[in-house]
Amino acid sequence: MSEFKAKDFDKILYPVHKLKRGADIFESYPNLLDYPEFTKSINNLSASTPIDKVFKYIVFIYDSKSPYVTQISDLTTRKIQAAKDVGFRTNHASGFSSSVVSMLNCQSDVINEMIIRYLRLQGKDITGMAVDQEVYYQLNRRVLRGLVGNEDEKDAQAKIKAQLSLEKDKMRIRLDETARNFLQQEVAQGLHDKLWEIAGEEAEHIKLTPEDYAQASNDWEIQASRQIHNV
Repeated sequence: MSEFKAKDFDKILYPVHKLKRGADIFESYPNLLDYPEFTKSINNLSASTPIDKVFKYIVFIYDSKSPYVTQISDLTTRKIQAAKDVGFRTNHASGFSSSVVSMLNCQSDVINEMIIRYLRLQGKDITGMAVDQEVYYQLNRRVLRGLVGNEDEKDAQAKIKAQLSLEKDKMRIRLDETARNFLQQEVAQGLHDKLWEIAGEEAEHIKLTPEDYAQASNDWEIQASRQIHNV
């Protein structure tokens, strides 16, 4: 398997390099049955992307301890090599099948959900991202809010909005960086979109009310006002 030695895989979460081709991953790793992202894939993956190969690929590419991650710096090279090593075949005319290309480009919702679940199994937390995303939306609404009152009041509001807009832009950069770190520096938009979709769903299960989010954005507005007056 590539140039890697068996010991290079010692620290990965699931030792999939030991699995024989066509092995039942649920028999080998029964705890995967606890996660619908994996179980529903049984009936939703194409014949050209069987679950045993897909799961191996996910571990090789998205496990932070995988030698593909630690020893191959270029993401595209890493993906292609891992895909070949797990058994996805190419032909001289068209390369990988369309289903495999979709997996490599993170265009499959089913596989993207499996990837994100695997990242979470490594201890990566999505809860903070869910809260930060909602606060960002609240900030954006504050920035877009109209000005009211007399000219002096509008002028003061405009200054606060300008400062809030700067903070919002900084927060967007932080959110994007957080997502890249969560996704092992993956840049594919499809996987980023799925991550934020899941983060939004997660926010619904967090015991925070709309008032909590509003208070968070209020705190940003107070901070912006203080920065203006300290200039």
